[in-house]
Amino acid sequence: PYSGRIVLLGDAAHAMSPQLGQGANLALLDAFALDRALIEAGPEAAPARYAAMRRSQLGWYQLASRWLTPVFQSDRALWGLGRDLLFPRLQRISLFRNEMLAGQAGMKRGLFSIDRRDWTPGLPPPQTRALAAEGRMVHAPGP
Repeated sequence: PYSGRIVLLGDAAHAMSPQLGQGANLALLDAFALDRALIEAGPEAAPARYAAMRRSQLGWYQLASRWLTPVFQSDRALWGLGRDLLFPRLQRISLFRNEMLAGQAGMKRGLFSIDRRDWTPGLPPPQTRALAAEGRMVHAPGP
């Protein structure tokens, strides 16, 4: 998703089927990852660092998009019926509900998969606070 110092974000970098509703979430996470990459690696190495940081999470969403596209956009009535019967029941089971919520929040795998449990609303994520404490940050995002 980059060439030299030009970096693509959002749908320009990784367009996928719209049924996951992740265009804005992934674009915001791209911007956050690019900011971290600039802080951690500097302007010359940041594009490659950004791409590496996003690879795992984007791979998961591309796989989910590939497998769920037929379920949401198929002309086959049975696929839609199965979706309509199964998904509401799955969200009543806490494991599936949590996974669905993490997916919809853009927090599946990669950048936020580990530290989402430690996130304090209104504060930057723990890694950003650690970078700030070490004096390695140009600016501190958030309040």
